[in-house]
This record gives sequence, C-alpha cells and structure tokens, in this order.
Amino acid sequence: EFFTDYYERKPLVIHRESPNYYKGQFNAKDLFHAVEQGNIKYSENIDIANYSLQKKRQTLNPNPNEPAKLKEIKHFFHKRSCTLRVLHPQEWHDPLWRLCAQLQELFGCVVGCNIYYTPPESQGFAPHWDDVDVFVMQLEGKKRWRLYEPLQESDRLPRFSSEDIPEDVLPEPMMELTLCQGDFLYFPRGIIHQASAIPTMTSMHATLSTTQRWTWRDFFDKALPLALERAFQRDIRFRRALPRAALDFMGIVHSTDDSLDSPRSKFFNHMSTLVSMLPQYMSPDESMDEMGLQYIVDSLPPFGVPTPPEPDVEPEGDDEQQASDAKQHGGSAAAKKRRKKKEKEQQRQQQQQQPHGKIKLSGPTSVNNVVRYVGIARLVFEEEMAAVYHNARNSRCYRLAPQQFVAFPADDADAIQFVLRSKHVPFRIADIPSVHDVDKLQIAQSLHSAGVIVVEQTPSWTSSASSS
Repeated sequence: EFFTDYYERKPLVIHRESPNYYKGQFNAKDLFHAVEQGNIKYSENIDIANYSLQKKRQTLNPNPNEPAKLKEIKHFFHKRSCTLRVLHPQEWHDPLWRLCAQLQELFGCVVGCNIYYTPPESQGFAPHWDDVDVFVMQLEGKKRWRLYEPLQESDRLPRFSSEDIPEDVLPEPMMELTLCQGDFLYFPRGIIHQASAIPTMTSMHATLSTTQRWTWRDFFDKALPLALERAFQRDIRFRRALPRAALDFMGIVHSTDDSLDSPRSKFFNHMSTLVSMLPQYMSPDESMDEMGLQYIVDSLPPFGVPTPPEPDVEPEGDDEQQASDAKQHGGSAAAKKRRKKKEKEQQRQQQQQQPHGKIKLSGPTSVNNVVRYVGIARLVFEEEMAAVYHNARNSRCYRLAPQQFVAFPADDADAIQFVLRSKHVPFRIADIPSVHDVDKLQIAQSLHSAGVIVVEQTPSWTSSASSS
C-alpha cells in the first residue's frame, strides 16, 4: 500500500499512540555520551541551527571541525533556543546503522539519517524542500509540522534541495499536524516543510532519507553517453559533419523560421531520425550495472561488520558536490577523506595471483555447511571473468572505503547468481549448482573470505544429507 499509494505521491502520517515504539533507536543521552567521548565535531557531526524571530536561518557552529563540548552545546540548546542537528549518527550508533542498512536493501538505494533535537517553542530551520524522500520518526516529545505543495510543478520530485523559502511566498499548508513520541511521517522530495517544537516540551526526531539522485534521469545519465558512443562507432551517419552553414540558420535568433522546406526543418528532421535510432544502441543492463556498482560503493556495510580504519588521503572529485552528497548520506567533506581507488587492472592481477580456492581460507569446511548471503552484492561480467562487487567491507562513513570485488571464472556465474538470489535465506553449500563439490566449496570459501556470506549453525537435518 505504501509504495502504490504514497511513495513519491503524497505524505503519510501514522499516529501510533505508542510512546515506546522507537525505544532504543536514539535519545538525548546517546548524543551527550558521544559528545563527552570527544567523537562529535562541529560541521562534521553536529550543527547548531536557529531560525530566528526575524525569520532568518543561522548556523552557529563555534569552531568548525573541532570537537563539540557538552557545556557549549547545552548552552546553545537551553539559553539560545538552538536546534542540534546530529549528522549521520549511523556511523557510530549501532541501532541506526542497523535500521539504515535494512532500509537500503528494501529501497535498493542509499539511506541516510540525521537527528534533530529542538528546545521548546523553537525552530531550527526555515521552510524548504529536500532532494530526498523523508521518513520522520518522532523519538522524544512533540513537534508541529506544516507541509506545503511545491510552488510550481517543476519543483515536484526535484533533483536538488531548495534554498530557504520566505514565508510570505508560501501557499496555505496542505497539511498541519503534531507528531507525538512514537509517531511517523513520510513526505516525498519536493514537499515544502517546516517544523517547530511545542511550547511545553523538547522534541527529538530522526529523519531517514532515500532516493537522492536515483531517478530515470540518473539512469539516462549513464545510458545515453554509452548509446552515443556505440552509435558513433557503428553508424556512419553519427560521424558525418553538421550541415554547412548550420550556424547561419540554427540558434535562438533563427527560431522563428518555421517554413517546412527551410534548412532548419531539414536539420530537425535528420536530428529526429538519429535520436530515434539511439534506443537500439542502448544497453540498459550495462547502465544499471554502473548504477548498481555506485550504489554498492555508497552503501552502508551489513550490520555488525567491523569498520575499516580511516585512511589519510585527500578526497577525490568535486568538493562542492561531495560535500552536498555527504551531508545527505552521512558525513561532511572534511570527514570524508576517502581511500584512492585501486586500479581495476591491479586488482585483477592480484586476483589472478591468488585465484579463488587456492587461498588459505577459513570458514566453510564442508558442502553440508549452511551459509547465508549478507549485505549487498552484484555480479558483473568483465572481460573473461565474473566479478562479485560487494559492500561487506564498506566503511560506515560515506564513501570512505574503496570498491571491493571478488573475481571468479565466468563459468561460475550460475553458481554465484544462485547465492545472490538466495535473498539472505540460509542454504546448504551442496545446493549451489556446480559440477563438483570441490567447486562449490571453493566458491563458498572465496565469498566467505570476502564477507559476502557467513556460516550459519548447521541444522541437524544436514548431518545425514547427501551432497550432489
């Protein structure tokens, strides 16, 4: 019902009348304990925010990237009516890590989290819309929400978040509600919103976010360049020069010339013919593989996996875009010092030097062992190998760990797909479709070494089961 009636369509509110519904997820003591441990830094892990009576939103972080002090944040909270926004707490708070890891598998894209702790009768942020679908869990107290339709149709399901929106341009609210402890609210990206604590109590809520840049447009960002490259290589019409003197009849200044026999008309007809040919050069599966591999790199590791140490290297890519993405999914640019990705050819060479089944491995020892696939993995064919890309060794910090994969001979693809399609349901190694038991065990050992599967306690029925 949620995905058919509400997702990307309209808000959903659930008043549970169950204050303990989210018990154990996060509370003020968890925040204060983390601050006391010296693990929370301004701008990186926490923001001090205020939406003043003058209707101006401010960020009042004292010393960006310096550890927050408990006395200091309590002063901002109690004396200056500031909201404490805790960024990406799933990096260090296990219950939220577990929840986000579960939700990312449900939605098939990255899930992020922030916590908002607001003193009575105050507001931390101006009206705005987000570039993500938002799920609100009211953890403590109460909060009053006002939701508004987008100002124009092009703002619905937007690609980017808005700037602060002046209240005098807002329409009448489409929904006004108060969330009590244990309640839930969902609204799609593009819905304008603002929230304030009621006069008599503090409020703490978590926002879980998803669907950031995971749209058809993002798919075509991958698919169209590949299609154009193939068309250019295979069809000489894409390689021919533009018409002579095209600059004399094409351009905005010439746009009023609509005669049917004009050079412009011929230009548009030929352009339409070429565009109509592009679908035959598209490879949707290859494009989705690209998106899938990016999702695996960005995703949280499966719950319970130890986090790799943070490397001391400079981040790659566009700093501004990286900062925007990190704020949403977890982390800031300063915190997201990423490991430089190893060249794929170097990784292949390492895999070839230590092929699966010949490495000293621990874990599965018999085809009667029961194993279970964990986390997120994807099988991709590259040259003459089948590569299993996975998130089992990802960091809890956004984009901190390099891309991880295990290489197999292409002939093992059916066996690998059997494992990945098990959907986390335990199975016997003997059930893997392969010719010889030794191959089944070697595949299981390689996947176990990478962290893609774990060994379950062997049920009694396997002790007498025969393997094929």
